[in-house]
Amino acid sequence: MALELVVPFGREYVLNLHDSRVATVARALDGIQRTGWVRRNVTNPETDLQHTHFLMELAKKFRWAMRDIDFQRLLCLLAVHEWPEAIDGDPVTAMLSGVELAAAIVSKHESETAAMRIITARFGEDGPSLMALWQEYEAGETSEAAFARQLDKLADIVMAWRYECEGDNDVRAIDFWRTNRPRVSHPALVAYLEPIRQRIFSEPDSDA
Repeated sequence: MALELVVPFGREYVLNLHDSRVATVARALDGIQRTGWVRRNVTNPETDLQHTHFLMELAKKFRWAMRDIDFQRLLCLLAVHEWPEAIDGDPVTAMLSGVELAAAIVSKHESETAAMRIITARFGEDGPSLMALWQEYEAGETSEAAFARQLDKLADIVMAWRYECEGDNDVRAIDFWRTNRPRVSHPALVAYLEPIRQRIFSEPDSDA
């Protein structure tokens, strides 16, 4: 029987903990605090697993807008998209530019591919399917992968705004807006971000 990756919403974890191999990955991701928030001195920053859970909550919120998207496949893409970080950690390239950025992106992808091969090898006959899901997310070419990647960018804007409002850290939501907002194009997601835009900017954002 094919491996089930997703359990109903509201559970402590969004990955199927009935499978010990998935539980191992989930525990590793729950122990990795996201680097971008750590570097900005956020108190109790979200972990990779919490980030995955948040994305899947967002996916549920926007299900009504997914006319040409396989919702269950979208959930599977979101479920595995951070898995390489269970081995590789959470490297950040956003602060780089030019040749340095290009080299870092290539290196990151190669390293994460190697990590994903190690992880999926533990799943026997399900391994290739899991690897294919992660590769689909990385490529971002299917409707489901494109939407998943937009959700990922939207989530960072939302979390940046939350952390900035909490204070006592170095998060500036406007930085995440300028980096991530151009990568969010689905009308439902753009509309969801509008209240945050209004609070970040005192005047209408002609680039939004």
